[in-house]
Amino acid sequence: RNRIEVIPNAWDDTLRPFVEPFEFRNKRCIWRGSATHIRDVLEVANHINDAKELFSDWKFAFFGWEPFMITEKGVESEIYPKQEILDYFDSLRKLAGQIVHIPLADTTFNRGKSNCGGLEASYAGCAVLAPEFPEWERPGITVYSSPDDFGAALQEMLKTPWEELKERVNLSREY
Repeated sequence: RNRIEVIPNAWDDTLRPFVEPFEFRNKRCIWRGSATHIRDVLEVANHINDAKELFSDWKFAFFGWEPFMITEKGVESEIYPKQEILDYFDSLRKLAGQIVHIPLADTTFNRGKSNCGGLEASYAGCAVLAPEFPEWERPGITVYSSPDDFGAALQEMLKTPWEELKERVNLSREY
């Protein structure tokens, strides 16, 4: 594992310039990805389902794929189909959510991924929950170390007032 090195990613602000996060944010927690993330989602599905039940005033949205192990249980979920990339960026921003969670199983493959999901979330003005991998340990990003820690961190973020989450967004944008 020590031989893994991820080339840093960057946001191309000529395509979509950063703008201030919306002052008003919906209580919306967002996941984005495809069916290739089934293992990642399965590891934390019970924690997401628990959060959906405990925080019924929040909406849980899924972009790009419907993770049935979550959407078929409990509180209704919002499902958004796969979109062209620039349309996706605009849609993610217009949802005006507060949190994007990025569950990734601790595998060599996932440790070799860049943090593009974090850049997308930052552009959209959302706070980020991501794995405690070197690529994700950045200012403003809340990291978790295990599936159980993911559940605890997600619930903590859902309890956090928007003004505090917004500080994390601004920190992640400065990086």
